Amino acid sequence: MQSGSFLTDVPATFALLLLAAVLWRHLSSSEPIGATFLWLAPIGAAAFYLRYGAILAIASLAVAAFVTSAPRLIAARGVVSATGGLFVALLVPHLLVATTQFGSPWGIIVVAQRAAAGSSSQSSLLDYVAAFPLLVGPLGGALALLGIAAVVVPLLTWRRSSAPMSANRSRYLGLSVLIQIAFLGTIIHAEGRYILFPMTLLVIAGSSWVASWLRSSMNVWAMAAVAGVALLIGGGLSVAQVAVRTTYWDWKRDVGLYVRAHAFGPCSVLTSDVPIMAWYSGCPAYPFAGPPEGSHLGLLSGQWRYVIVREDGDHQPAPEIIARDYLPNLRLVRDYFDGTGRLAARLYRAD
Repeated sequence: MQSGSFLTDVPATFALLLLAAVLWRHLSSSEPIGATFLWLAPIGAAAFYLRYGAILAIASLAVAAFVTSAPRLIAARGVVSATGGLFVALLVPHLLVATTQFGSPWGIIVVAQRAAAGSSSQSSLLDYVAAFPLLVGPLGGALALLGIAAVVVPLLTWRRSSAPMSANRSRYLGLSVLIQIAFLGTIIHAEGRYILFPMTLLVIAGSSWVASWLRSSMNVWAMAAVAGVALLIGGGLSVAQVAVRTTYWDWKRDVGLYVRAHAFGPCSVLTSDVPIMAWYSGCPAYPFAGPPEGSHLGLLSGQWRYVIVREDGDHQPAPEIIARDYLPNLRLVRDYFDGTGRLAARLYRAD
C-alpha cells in the first residue's frame, strides 16, 4: 500500500544519504578539498529530481557543513563555488519547465509547497512526536532517541577548538536535522515520509553511538538480546499496523487499479493522493491545491479524465466548492468503501 506513497521518497533519501556521506568525507579528511568535491553537484541534483522536497535537505546539509567547517570550505572556495554553479546548471531543465508551465523558475516548488502546507490547527511537530515510535519502527525509534541525545549534547557543549571529529560529525548531523525539523514541523503538514531523511540521520547518529559504546564496553551480547526483543515486539506491532492500514486505506489501491483497467487511452486523475494514484493508475495525477484558482479540472488531459473525491475531505476544497465548481461537470462512476463499510471516496469522470 505504501509503495505508491514512498515511490520517490526512498530513492531520494538514498541519494541524500550519499550526499551527506560524501560531503562529510570531504569535511573530515586530512587532505585538502579537491576536484572530487564536484561530485556533490550531480548527487544533489539527482536527489532533487527524484523528489522536489529534497531541496530543503540539500540546503540544510550545506548550512550545517558551513557552520561546522567554515574555514575548510573557505580555503577551498574555488572548487566549492564551482560545485554550487554546477548544481544550479544541472537544475536548468527544471527551471525552464517551471517557467514555461507556471511563469517562474520556482513555480513547481511553490505548487508542491502549497499542496504540502499544513492544514491542521495543531503543529505538525506535535503530530510527529505523537507518532514517533511508528515513524521508523520500535528499534529505529529507540536508535533515533539515542541519536537525538548524540547530536544535542555536542550542540549544547560547542567548543570549536580541539573538538574531537566525532563531536563535529554529530553537530553536522544535528544541525541538518534541526533545520529540516524546524521547517517540516511548522509549515508543512505531518506525513511520515516527509521526515524519512532526518529520521534516518538520527538513526545513524544513534547507531554510531551504540557502536562506540560496544567497542568500549564489549557488551555485545547484552545489546544483541535487547535488539532481538525489540525486533520481536516491533514485528508484532508492524503486523498490527499493516492490518489497520489495510482496513482503512486499501480503497486507494482499488481506485487506482480500476482507472488503470478502464482507461483505454490517454488519461489523467485529479486527486488528493497524487503519488498513490499516479502509481496504481498509470495516469498523470494532479492535486487539488495550487494554481490555477478555482476548479482544477483544466489540469486534466486525455480522453479518460477522472476525479477522486474523498469523503473525509483531506487536502480537497471545501464541500460547497466541490459541489459548485466540480460536480456539475462530473459523472459518478462508482463509490468506494473502506474495510469497516464506511464510504471512503467517490470516483467521477469528467465529461
